[in-house]
Amino acid sequence: MSAFVRDHGAGFEIAEIAEDRGGVNGSIRDRMARHGGAATFRRRDPGMEVELEMPMARENSEIRETS
Repeated sequence: MSAFVRDHGAGFEIAEIAEDRGGVNGSIRDRMARHGGAATFRRRDPGMEVELEMPMARENSEIRETS
């Protein structure tokens, strides 16, 4: 499953986000990775595009939150 979010605002450079800022890396990228997915951030002119990709769970699979 894929989802896209496009924004025409000021945007930001992903490489310029400080390591101690958990929003993008901890809350988005890491959470997606823990469940087998990925988050990609692309700078647009103007704005940003965020792509979230997550494999679909099998019908008999159990989905559980990990910490």
